[in-house]
Amino acid sequence: MLYNSILEIEKQHPDFNRDGFSSRQLIDFVKDNFKIHCIKDLSSTYAYIVKYKDKRYIFYNPQQAETNLVLSLGHEVGHVLLNHNLNKEITPFNMFAKNGDEKDAGIVGFLFWLPTPELERIKRYGELCIEELYNYVSNCDMTHDEAYKICNGRLRILKALERKYPINKNKV
Repeated sequence: MLYNSILEIEKQHPDFNRDGFSSRQLIDFVKDNFKIHCIKDLSSTYAYIVKYKDKRYIFYNPQQAETNLVLSLGHEVGHVLLNHNLNKEITPFNMFAKNGDEKDAGIVGFLFWLPTPELERIKRYGELCIEELYNYVSNCDMTHDEAYKICNGRLRILKALERKYPINKNKV
């Protein structure tokens, strides 16, 4: 079911899961496509979405490392794209959640950060390993442990999608 939603999002938004987004691009994406206001909130650790009087707002902390900002904004945009109605703050726990709506939104967030065709391009051998992916993102703005955890999460998503559904090689 999630894979069908991802395919539908790709049809409606051709850059999704094709090109990686920056935080600025994600902010513009939600503003232009959904009329959602993104508001800086220095008191928040991660992004969160709020609905108030039929309008939605995404609050985010611009002082986050860019990679974490893309993942947390992408997660909230995932809730919008998947038509979830949630009002809770994303935390390191639910960014990698393994249940329902949080997991699905997190997967969408990862696809905004590092799209599947990009993973296909950086493969050197038959299967992408954690070391290759870590080396590819090692210049990003996070600690070794954070980078390893995020790379591991992205590889799990890729492998799960490959197991469940054939990856469309024409997209690469």
